[in-house]
Amino acid sequence: MLSKRSWIAPAVVGIALFGGLAACTQERGLHVPSDAKMMAEGGNKISYRAGSDGMVYIFDQTSDKLIYSGQVQKGQMVTLNRDESRITVDQAVVSEKTMATDHHYKIFFAADPTTVNKTTIERTETRMEKKNSD
Repeated sequence: MLSKRSWIAPAVVGIALFGGLAACTQERGLHVPSDAKMMAEGGNKISYRAGSDGMVYIFDQTSDKLIYSGQVQKGQMVTLNRDESRITVDQAVVSEKTMATDHHYKIFFAADPTTVNKTTIERTETRMEKKNSD
């Protein structure tokens, strides 16, 4: 017969792991990649300007649902406006749907790994000539 100690410890560890997994899921949902970083959050109007090319994910934390995902280019502004029931990228509407007034929304961003470390090197040359003063 198993003693209480032999099954209590694994049960406690299992419950703790499951609770941690559930909390992680609630933070970003199953459809937001783990490498995506949260860039903005709020209830009414939230925005994020992309620092590089990549994917943006808008997550309704209250209902635990991904409500939008799409590619963005460096410098583009992504805005969720709950009162207008729309999501825009550089003021172009990309999604229109009713959004609950009591929900909490988050914008996540995952940079495109092929463009994150791009460096532009520009070479300039300056010549100075000595003028003869005759």
